Amino acid sequence: MDFGNNGTNSLRSPALTKEKISQLIDWLEFEKARMEKEKQTFVRVDVIALNYKRIKAKNFYYADFRVRSESLKYIERRYSPFVIRENKVFKVNYKLGTCVKCESITDFTLVFEEDPELATTKEYVMETVPPVEIVNRQIRILQEMLLGHHPTLKSILFGTYQPAPYIDIAEIINPKLNPFQKKAAKKALGTQDFHLILGPPGTGKTTIISELCEKFAARGEKVLLASWMNVAIDNALQAVLKGNKVDENLICRLGAGDFKVAEDILPITLTGRLIRSELLRKKVVGSTLASAYKAVPESNDLFDVVIVDEAGAATLPQTLLALVLGKKFILIGDHRQLPPVVSDENCAEWIRESLFEKLWKMYPQKHSMLNEQYRMDPAIADIISRTVYHDLGAVSYTHLTLPTNREV
Repeated sequence: MDFGNNGTNSLRSPALTKEKISQLIDWLEFEKARMEKEKQTFVRVDVIALNYKRIKAKNFYYADFRVRSESLKYIERRYSPFVIRENKVFKVNYKLGTCVKCESITDFTLVFEEDPELATTKEYVMETVPPVEIVNRQIRILQEMLLGHHPTLKSILFGTYQPAPYIDIAEIINPKLNPFQKKAAKKALGTQDFHLILGPPGTGKTTIISELCEKFAARGEKVLLASWMNVAIDNALQAVLKGNKVDENLICRLGAGDFKVAEDILPITLTGRLIRSELLRKKVVGSTLASAYKAVPESNDLFDVVIVDEAGAATLPQTLLALVLGKKFILIGDHRQLPPVVSDENCAEWIRESLFEKLWKMYPQKHSMLNEQYRMDPAIADIISRTVYHDLGAVSYTHLTLPTNREV
């Protein structure tokens, strides 16, 4: 279907209008229908082994399955959610599990947060579970904006917002940061509404995130650190823990078991029923964009600040899942690297743009850029500088440099 092709110039147009919201909702409804259509059912599935693993006083139940040869409809989808039920006409006791290992096209392992009460003597039916509830939440947020909810966020996206002035901060910024990182950190800590930080490869985005989490927590502010990537969240939390400036008891990671979370982050990971009872006393909470919504679906403004990492690779509706949970936000990413993944080839280009890119164009006074990189040879950095970031002079862009003997 052809969604959103209205010929508008995204460089000058606001991130959202009433018409664009309607187009986004239509596109999300189309995506939801596609997910439902692709849902797969696998009959005659046998349980071949059962065991459990105890992590932080919580049992995780693992079940090894084998698809019978006459039912080889299984397509390998690691980390996909599944429901499984006994293969009886009137048996509707579904159990939700997540695929964590695929040995072959027939053999795989599911993990459950509660005892699925399976038996190796019974035959089961397994179905994939499309993430339609997350898409429904994105649609609901957009509909709420049309009804006047989230007024500040709406005015920012509609381009009618007058940004608040930055506040001079009292905190002393880590002297190990380079001048570009210090400037970005001061802006982010001093914002009253939002700020964007663009970080090309190797410029120390994780270092900035750690510094911001430490300073916000020291103020007593509650931080949601979100991303569409599990590894980005774990890397940032590892940096915060390594800095040893925030009490580990005040840091947590929202997760769904040991299969998506780095091993050294497991001790601070909350799962299942523990999440809501523990969340309120934490100061730094790491989560995927989807898990944040699941943990606190109705708690708008629960967080004082929302930091979204890799924001240049998330769609606008995905990013909103986290932003509606906070009073102000900081987007960190690079829209000159990987764009959001959009499977619909016929949707408009403006739908393919991340919220990070849209706001970067709309509010030039509200962003910083990290210009000093620590990863590449100077010759390679110079090529990238001239070919990818050559037009960003509005943020005092200079050639990326490669310091020696320096840790980021």
